[in-house]
Formats: sequence, C-alpha cells, structure tokens
Amino acid sequence: MTDPNVAKVWDIKRNVNYNYAKMGLSTLTRDENIRQANPVDGGKLTKEETAIQVFDIPKDGIIPECRKHRSWRLPLNENDQKYIAVLLEKYSTDYRKMFLDIKINNKQLTETKLRSMAKSFFELNEKQRKVSVSDKIRQLFT
Repeated sequence: MTDPNVAKVWDIKRNVNYNYAKMGLSTLTRDENIRQANPVDGGKLTKEETAIQVFDIPKDGIIPECRKHRSWRLPLNENDQKYIAVLLEKYSTDYRKMFLDIKINNKQLTETKLRSMAKSFFELNEKQRKVSVSDKIRQLFT
C-alpha cells in the first residue's frame, strides 16, 4: 500500500469489496450488490447512498446538461461559416472546383464535406448566420 491512510484501514485477510465498503467506497453499481458487499453497517443504505441515484443515466444516454449544450450549439461555427462563404462566393455550388482550389480550400476538404458544409450554411437562419452574405450567395438560398 502506498497510501498510509488506506494501509491503516485495509484488512489483508478480507476481500477488496469488504475493504472498499469499510472505507465507504464500492466497486458495484446495483443496490443489491452494494448491500452484499457492505457488511460493515449491516448492508443498510440510506436513500442518498443508493447507486441507482448516483448512476441514473437516461435511456438515450444523453445526460441533461449535455442536452442543454446541444440545443444552443450552432450547426456551423463562425470560422466554418467564413470558410464556406468565401468558397461559395467564388465558385457558387461547383464543389469540384472548390475541392481543387488548394489556396482557398487550405483545409483540403473533400467535395462531400464541402457540400455538407454548404447545406448546413444554407439551412442557418439569419440569427444563426454570423457572417455577412453577398447577393451572389443570397441567390443560392432560393
């Protein structure tokens, strides 16, 4: 044992689950298993200690805080909007020419990725669009 506090509490004749329970820790996530592994206090858990509350994750796998984050995130960030706007200004919707222009398309994005970015750019509303749009690009929206 490298930690002196753990060494004081650890009983080498007992298993890991017993020693963890003695320190107030658990390697198990189900209430029944925690009761079995927690012989120190008779396996009694308070409502605050139930593993189901600690590890309660929605079925869709998205934690509520992440849902909030996704709701305000833009489909294209401001830098990507500027990037695709310059390419659309020069080449309209000719994604092959955009792909071949390595000076403006310095990220060397593929035709498919450029098409996807342009589609996302066209789907932005005025509030989401952070770059100014010329009349040439505005005609492509229709």
